[in-house]
Amino acid sequence: MATKNNYANLLIDLKRFDESLLLLDEILNINPNFIDAITNKNRLLDSLQKVNLSQSIIESASNSAWSLADPLLMAFTPDEVKRTTSKLTAKVLDKNESTLLKNIPQSTSHELHRDQLKMAEQAVLSKNFNLALKTCTAIYGNCKSDLIGDVYEVAADAYIGLKLFHYAEICYGCAANLKGYSFKHLFNLANLACIRHDIILAKSYASRARDLDSDNPSLIKLIDNLSTMSSQFSFVTDWPSVNIVA
Repeated sequence: MATKNNYANLLIDLKRFDESLLLLDEILNINPNFIDAITNKNRLLDSLQKVNLSQSIIESASNSAWSLADPLLMAFTPDEVKRTTSKLTAKVLDKNESTLLKNIPQSTSHELHRDQLKMAEQAVLSKNFNLALKTCTAIYGNCKSDLIGDVYEVAADAYIGLKLFHYAEICYGCAANLKGYSFKHLFNLANLACIRHDIILAKSYASRARDLDSDNPSLIKLIDNLSTMSSQFSFVTDWPSVNIVA
């Protein structure tokens, strides 16, 4: 419930008001006393009111008729009056839009990025792997460095779901280097190396994973399987060319 509410809050910041309203109504139908959802719905309605106000100003300005009845205006040609009216209208609109922008919460806070990361994790659990990757991409460009390792890990989980094992291995490696090697990192990297028939590397990862959790039944089974396999890995020659300092 809290996760859905956080997602609704994110949708408001992204100005996806219809989606946010549907989600908040769903939450409040289940729990009418959910304070955070009530607060978010009030914020949503306030945002909608401001957007509607801005739209009405635009429509009013575009539909308003100008007149030469004022004696002062009669000293100018109709074209000059119309051009001046348009400039004044533009200034009013600019001021209103500026006010609206100041009142719209910015979606760059650390807390929001953590909420977005939870959304990505939830998307993986829901098997919506493409959404998870899109969310990870959105977070990656703006979040603080302490979250980057988590972003790589969620992306790796999504790539596993899509069976894009090469990308998953890269992302788990990045996550491990940024966060430190956990049992999950080492176990998954061992399995991914095994898929590539790089049994030597897989055994190395598995050995390090055993130091962290020697009784894990899945790891014990993996180590047994690796002991019966021989490495068929070969270094390919068609990698993208890069400049490396030797």
